[in-house]
Amino acid sequence: MLFTRLIWWGLTGLLVVSETGAEKARLRVAHIGLELDGSWRFSKDVSLAQDGELVGVADPHPDLLDRARKAFPQGVRFYTDYRVMLGELRPDAVTSTTPNAQHLEIVRECAKRGIHVWFQKPMATSARDARQMEQLASQRGITLMISDHTRFSPAAQEIGARLKAGELGPLQRLHIVNRFSASKVLSPYYAGYFREPARHGGGAIMDQGTYGINWAICLLGRPDSVFATGRQLNQDPRVPLEDHGWVIMNYGSAVAIVEGGWWAKPDFGRGGRGEFQASGPKGSLTRLNDQVVLEPAIPENDPAAVSSPQPLTPRAVPPHMADGISHFLHSVRYQKPVAEPHTPRVNVIVNEVVEAAYESIRTGRAVPLAATNGRSPR
Repeated sequence: MLFTRLIWWGLTGLLVVSETGAEKARLRVAHIGLELDGSWRFSKDVSLAQDGELVGVADPHPDLLDRARKAFPQGVRFYTDYRVMLGELRPDAVTSTTPNAQHLEIVRECAKRGIHVWFQKPMATSARDARQMEQLASQRGITLMISDHTRFSPAAQEIGARLKAGELGPLQRLHIVNRFSASKVLSPYYAGYFREPARHGGGAIMDQGTYGINWAICLLGRPDSVFATGRQLNQDPRVPLEDHGWVIMNYGSAVAIVEGGWWAKPDFGRGGRGEFQASGPKGSLTRLNDQVVLEPAIPENDPAAVSSPQPLTPRAVPPHMADGISHFLHSVRYQKPVAEPHTPRVNVIVNEVVEAAYESIRTGRAVPLAATNGRSPR
């Protein structure tokens, strides 16, 4: 017979623990930052998640807090100073959608209180900040997750599993394109995010290129060198850095080509926002949004053979792998590691590659990665 016991857990409420240790109280979660348009969706996800409940929201802007009071469930408390919120509510975990330049500061405040932290990618504005964040999380034993929302789609998980299993043989080429439509209607706060490199850390390479850079690191490891170029194709004087960027990550027997862009009108259609192709000696895997296609290599000894692309149906994913918030809260609640693309170790290297890309744009030369302090995740 399965028995449960009730334990009072400080200020976090009643903890229900089974004899197997499987049952745990839902996490009390606070959200920091409402400037980015995605903040509202992610903080709403917390209030709907089965592993957590939203207890507080902090943002220094009175107009955003007024909007939040109308949007979030009754009982959520609101603060202009997130440090006051952390001290008063003592949450188990924090989700944050502040500008990238604030990430290190927030990790410092959360780490010293033993609070787990979730951010959207990128990890930080610099590799130095990213390494400090990783070190703080490790020293204080907190979960630090850097969420790449594109990796939770069934298509992305299907491709990742097949490539990790070596279905194409040793990978030889990755080509990944991600873009964001600059023609979308953005809030004034979010629009400013793309025009302030000090807060954002870079241009389109930092924003959209990091998706593909993360893929390359997870599949191929840390590159030997990086070459990049950037352009301002939109001719928007409000954007001080590149609105389109191309990054070539060189490996001993493979290459990854990453393109990231902020596209102006006309947008190039839904299909161009998440293009992915991986090739190896056994064939290629291609993703176009939710579609996945396997194209086996043509046998060299059969000159009459033709290409035969095979559409694949991605397998269903469990609830805790359906989105970044659910994965984070499940990992913290049940003390499970976060999936590789979202770990600090991988995302420190992402920041190192981004820095090398901007150095390459500045110098016009390939930048070796051996000169940095990073280590391969593989």
